[in-house]
Amino acid sequence: MFNDRTKFLTMFCVLLLCLLCFGQITLLVAQNTTSNYIEIDTTVIFNNLSQFDSKGNYANLHITYDNNESFYFLNLDGENKEISQSNLNIGHYNFQTNELKNISITLAQNVINNGYYLNGIHSIGDTLILYMNTWVEQKYRLVKLLLFDVKENVLKKEYTYKDELNNINDILTLPDGRLLICSGYLSVKPIDAKFLKLSILNLSNGRIEKTIQKSLPYAALSYISKNLQIALTDNSILFSELGNYKIYEYDFDLKPINIIEGKVEWKHFPKKMMKEIMSEYEQPIDRIYLLSEHWHKYHRIFRIYAENNILYVFYQKPNQVYYGTLDVWERNNNSWQIKYENIEDYIEWDNVKSIRNAINYTSPFLLFREGKIYSFGYGLPLQYKQVQEMTIEALKNYQEDYILENDNKLLLDIFKNKFL
Repeated sequence: MFNDRTKFLTMFCVLLLCLLCFGQITLLVAQNTTSNYIEIDTTVIFNNLSQFDSKGNYANLHITYDNNESFYFLNLDGENKEISQSNLNIGHYNFQTNELKNISITLAQNVINNGYYLNGIHSIGDTLILYMNTWVEQKYRLVKLLLFDVKENVLKKEYTYKDELNNINDILTLPDGRLLICSGYLSVKPIDAKFLKLSILNLSNGRIEKTIQKSLPYAALSYISKNLQIALTDNSILFSELGNYKIYEYDFDLKPINIIEGKVEWKHFPKKMMKEIMSEYEQPIDRIYLLSEHWHKYHRIFRIYAENNILYVFYQKPNQVYYGTLDVWERNNNSWQIKYENIEDYIEWDNVKSIRNAINYTSPFLLFREGKIYSFGYGLPLQYKQVQEMTIEALKNYQEDYILENDNKLLLDIFKNKFL
């Protein structure tokens, strides 16, 4: 009897210890979120930039960093991105002086008349670049780059391209002042013509100095949302695939240097299924509808960012609906190694506290710079510290009262970066 009781107690203690350890491990895993690696610095509220326009459409907001100490904003009204007004109001925010002002630029009438659509904006100091495209007689696409001096409201230069830069996705500035341009599209015929181009453009003369073409084995994943597949370290260019955890590294003349491959056990989207959907349906809306039934079941790269020798890779795991995962890489002696891995940028979209307590991997614009993280997003016009100090009940009451007559505003949360 004594032996049976001793065995029972021993087994009970072991079981209890296991449960405690499991609970502790689970707690540690649950706490491995990006909130542990960031500390709030300040919050900027842009009360003149709302989430919706006057007609209730999502605002077509474009944000760019000037590679110095400022952000530019361009917000187009309307249901699409077509440029229909000659005078554009540009917002300018200096985060060193905390000064916000509006700048007006004037477009030539031929831009309005030819039905150009704005793809985005990019800035280098006082030079603001608008990049746009239009169809000509439904036969070919023209891409235009307009370079404005925002201080003088003067068009400095204008470059037009026919085939070289179709559908610009992103632009980054290389250390020598040249532009790195990511462009491309998913063509319908032939079905295998799915690619992106990386191009180096000389701003002084508009000449494209080099272009390489990158195939996209899981190209249809680009339909899901706005991806960011390029980033710059202190001396290299990085390009990421979407359906693979594979990142290609180049020098500033687009010569290959290295390939970074993640250690995650990756669940790939079935290529056969993707090819069947892409082959049978030509319209993007049909493809999105059919793909959306499946893409949450598989891994995919979402966006990459870099600063100096640090690379941030945001990706989504299967069935990760409201949040993403972050891996942080560091380069030492030309070799990339994982510094932090499997960190959840956890967000509950119905919880304001949760949204503001994360980097926000779906942010319309993220910047990692000099030990800080600049994260833009729409929300209640409250300082980060106000949100954290308010009770859930008080916050819900405020939210219910506010949204009856108001719209969410653009916010900028500035965090101290503890990943470094």
